[in-house]
Amino acid sequence: MSLKKQAIPNLIVYLAIAFTFLLPLKYGSMAGLPEIVFTLPNSNILTIFIFTWSPVSFTLLSGTLLILTTIFTYNQPTDKTLLNSLDKNKLPESKIPVNTNIFAPILALILLISVFPGVINASTKDFADLQIFHFSGIAAYAIAMFIIIKDQPDKKIIFLNTIIASTLLVTLIGLKQYYTGFQETLDYVHSQELKTGLKVSNAIMNRLQQTRIYSTFSICNNLAAHLILTIPISIYALYKFKSTSITVCIVSALFTIFAVALNLPFIIMIILTTISALIPFLVYRYISEKNFHSIKWFIIIPYAFLILFVLRHTGSRGAFLGFGISMIFLIFFSNIKRKLKLLSSFIISAIAIYMIFSDILTRTLSSMAVRFDYYLAALKMFINHPILGIGWGDFFHEYTRIKTFPTQEAPHTPHNFILSFAAQAGLLGVIASIIVLLLPFIYILLLKNKHIDTKQNHSTTCQSKTFIIYILTGWCAWGIHSLLDLNIQIPGTFATAFLLLLLLPNIPLFYSKSNFSTPQYNLIKIIIILLSSIMVFYSYKRLKQEQALFTLQKLANFSIVPEKQKQIPFKYIESQLQYTTQLMPNSPFPWSVAGNAANNSGHFFKAEQYFKEAIKKSPKRASFYEKLSKCQFRLKKYSESKKNHQKAITLFPYAFQSTKNSSSSTK
Repeated sequence: MSLKKQAIPNLIVYLAIAFTFLLPLKYGSMAGLPEIVFTLPNSNILTIFIFTWSPVSFTLLSGTLLILTTIFTYNQPTDKTLLNSLDKNKLPESKIPVNTNIFAPILALILLISVFPGVINASTKDFADLQIFHFSGIAAYAIAMFIIIKDQPDKKIIFLNTIIASTLLVTLIGLKQYYTGFQETLDYVHSQELKTGLKVSNAIMNRLQQTRIYSTFSICNNLAAHLILTIPISIYALYKFKSTSITVCIVSALFTIFAVALNLPFIIMIILTTISALIPFLVYRYISEKNFHSIKWFIIIPYAFLILFVLRHTGSRGAFLGFGISMIFLIFFSNIKRKLKLLSSFIISAIAIYMIFSDILTRTLSSMAVRFDYYLAALKMFINHPILGIGWGDFFHEYTRIKTFPTQEAPHTPHNFILSFAAQAGLLGVIASIIVLLLPFIYILLLKNKHIDTKQNHSTTCQSKTFIIYILTGWCAWGIHSLLDLNIQIPGTFATAFLLLLLLPNIPLFYSKSNFSTPQYNLIKIIIILLSSIMVFYSYKRLKQEQALFTLQKLANFSIVPEKQKQIPFKYIESQLQYTTQLMPNSPFPWSVAGNAANNSGHFFKAEQYFKEAIKKSPKRASFYEKLSKCQFRLKKYSESKKNHQKAITLFPYAFQSTKNSSSSTK
């Protein structure tokens, strides 16, 4: 291919690299929560580099990447590199090789398809829509990266280094947060309390005071999941590949300069940053392989200490358990003596147990005990609705009704990959989620008796069986943690996990040539482009909806601060509500937000109307009935108020049963 023709495919690769780098930095928040919206800045573009991006924008960018990849890169139905590496004389007649990496995008598509049964019974359409967006984005990313890597397999090492670079940056941000960020946040929260008179919830204050690192992720457990997924392959790559070591040095140097020189004049900061990036690059060019192997431990040991330190201070007990088991998995497949394997396994088990129980002593067992209540409730929901599930978002609504743990807390998912699909999407979801977790180990079975090129030159850096084991070690840790938390709802980590599968060596499987005729192949391209275009269109539309809801929330939040009430006339909230509900006709949350604002502003008739609209669109949410009840009590509609209060009690006994609704005292 000429340089001119290769220019666009190369540009797409660079876009994919940039997108991959941003995954843990911008997409560490939970997808599937319509109450929580993110926004892109309207005025100051610099804020785009500070705030977390909406998970829906992940779908928009994934779909766009897939369209570009399909048009400009997807030109061959099979892997030419794989075909050239095989002995043509040993190929079965009329057969072409197709690599096992294709299982990753196929599985992502199966997972997307398994989402749809959960749409049928969903009582709140918003939840189902966001699940479709989330898994569509994952599928689009997996397909696009498969096409790119199939077309340019030599780029595997670049994508691997990109994953390691972004993980390191997230870790460094977490380290800075541990030493300075928590106190800065506490000081800011305290100043806001004094300024507005509004108290931050005890749950948030407890999390800040615990100094559990979460870095760019929404919660610390999600950061821990990303770390245990990437730690094994990161350490291996640092040991094996000079380019990885240089990448780590450059990222560390740049972060250090930015952290130290941020308050210096701009020109000086640019000069220092440029020098700090050039030094490792020059070292990379002129250092010999022999010298590299002599100094690499000076990079590996600090890196390992840093990333394990941050992992420890996430306080994620599920991550400690998953990482410990995965290390035993790694030892089992290593070439060491049996006695040493047993001793190493014992030591790792002891360390993992110590970390788990030392954390229990500081945070108690309550969070672990309540997880079993989630699991039991999810199992009951699956037994009662085995085919289609109870619907996306309705684990929350059903759990509030049947929970046995005596608290007012209720999660949106059961914190378990398989049970989340089982409860909300039924049997197909169960099958798909189990296969996802087992796929890497199915890969090991396919690997048995297959020839893998073990040469370690730069063109085959990702081909060894050791490389495979280290990726599967991270997947094992991540998979175990996914049975204890909500990793599948985090776009940045879930997409990274699929990319790591695509970096595994190609093992040829054989299909008939007739399955890849040109008309069928072109039809597949057209279908991919069409479906991706639909995905991009609706994700952009959803982002506009979130922007409108964010603006409404901002207006409503200002209205509850006493000194701001006169500055934000309620008619502005009414106008924004009308605009938002036109964009989001099936969502209850604009009505709920406006209802809260009307209630706090004394517009009780409007609040009653708004909460009734919210209930129409989400008839199982207990809090809507309770808020409606309080409005009606203030309007002296005591009979209706009592009725809605009883409905709230029925839907969420532990939250509202002890609430003293004064309507009952009037009777």
